[in-house]
Amino acid sequence: SLHAAHVSHVLVTDAFLPDGSGLVNTSVGTSTYGNVATEACRVVHELDQRGLHDEAQRRLEVWIRHQGTARQPGNFTDFDGMYYGAGGFEQGDYNQHHGWVLWCLGEHYLLTGDSTWLARVAPSLLAGCDWVFRQRRNTTGPLAHSRGWERGFLPAGSLEDVTDFHYWLSTNALTWRGVDTAAEVLAAIGHPEAPRLRREADAYRADLVRGFETMRRRSPLVRLRDGRWVPHYPARLYRRGRDVGWIREVLEGPVHLLTTGLFDARAPQAGWILDDYQDNLYLEPPFGYPVVDFEADWFDRGGFSIQPNLLAGLMPYLDRDEPEAFLRMFFNAWCACYRDEIDAMVEHPNPALGYSSAAHFKTSDEANAVSWLRAMFVHADRGGLHFGRALPREWLADEGRCGTRGVRTRYGTVDVEYRAAPGGRSVTATLDLRLRAAPPAVLVRFRHPDGLPLRAVKVDGVATDRFDPGRNDVDVTGRGGRITVEAEFQPAGATPAGPRP
Repeated sequence: SLHAAHVSHVLVTDAFLPDGSGLVNTSVGTSTYGNVATEACRVVHELDQRGLHDEAQRRLEVWIRHQGTARQPGNFTDFDGMYYGAGGFEQGDYNQHHGWVLWCLGEHYLLTGDSTWLARVAPSLLAGCDWVFRQRRNTTGPLAHSRGWERGFLPAGSLEDVTDFHYWLSTNALTWRGVDTAAEVLAAIGHPEAPRLRREADAYRADLVRGFETMRRRSPLVRLRDGRWVPHYPARLYRRGRDVGWIREVLEGPVHLLTTGLFDARAPQAGWILDDYQDNLYLEPPFGYPVVDFEADWFDRGGFSIQPNLLAGLMPYLDRDEPEAFLRMFFNAWCACYRDEIDAMVEHPNPALGYSSAAHFKTSDEANAVSWLRAMFVHADRGGLHFGRALPREWLADEGRCGTRGVRTRYGTVDVEYRAAPGGRSVTATLDLRLRAAPPAVLVRFRHPDGLPLRAVKVDGVATDRFDPGRNDVDVTGRGGRITVEAEFQPAGATPAGPRP
């Protein structure tokens, strides 16, 4: 229901620019918000995932047209090429706006494959990347009162609603993701500047990793609930330990090292970060909502930030292939913010979970929630296409049927539908892959309601041994078009076969 309603909320909330251009200003919370680019990009990206590319492009072009026309608070030497301006509708002292827009422009190409559009806007992307590279050179030389840990970072500037000038972790990680994506897409169309951008983006990443690891080694460990102590990445350089308030420490904290791909989600650092969030930051004021009866409520009230559907802290679990953690976080955040009577997501539950006196509709948070719902069925990354990776097991119980259609991915447009047979002994997945690029891998997962492993599989009516009864993944790499995968499960109590080649 929310998936259907969300588009109407966006169309009601957004408005044409008053200059007659036909471009659309993205508001992120009814009429009370301007163009907060960090959140507007979530809205635009979700429109692209639906295939509403014209709507997405009319919003993206606002930032291109007004590139460099508005200033951000920071120790920057110029604003030539910086994304923030939105024809007077820009809002928020968020230095990370720029990196978000770079990423969103690159994702638009990845989800559309529109090389003509990308070639046209390439000068804007190059100017945006060069602004980053030019500004970070301002920190490569000797600076007063500095230990040099910030070498190669963006100059100190505002975080977001927190406007103190520091070398913020999230701002730099998100900005790196933007230039990394721009380098990737320009390489895809053979742009002559792409090799230079790749070298610059990789050098930026190396400087960030060095700086963050330097700070981590000098920061006190944090204690987990099982008695372990793990390293901690402060939200900014030159901060030892926790920062002040939930925005700095949680919303803009070290989980962005994982959501941006700066650190691999399976690396040891990821475990430290995620365990600290789950054990401490999501569950304790001032960083999370209070849990009065911890033993009774930790499971149902944990796993989300104070703005539950804004922080994508659940996505690293999908990359780590830990679907149960992903699903717990998804449903807890959803229930904290969903208002059934208006079929909408709110921003901050207040004064209690499930209620809010803040913005209705909060379209950026809705866009996240809907995108995360879609990711249960279709998750695409540089490693390939994953179907049903985090599908709730209960949805395939009692002859269950579920699926999604017309999902745009970096490889093309895909549909998937799961149907469970009576008795729960088999499930059929029907795929339609309209691919324009070959994924490195295509895996179809079958999450049986009782956790039963696969016993036998047929693809388009022909038996195959390309399945893993441990993960219940079926490998259909190399296929395209319409595919039918019939999965039969081991009887309860049977000994599963070993993994197949």
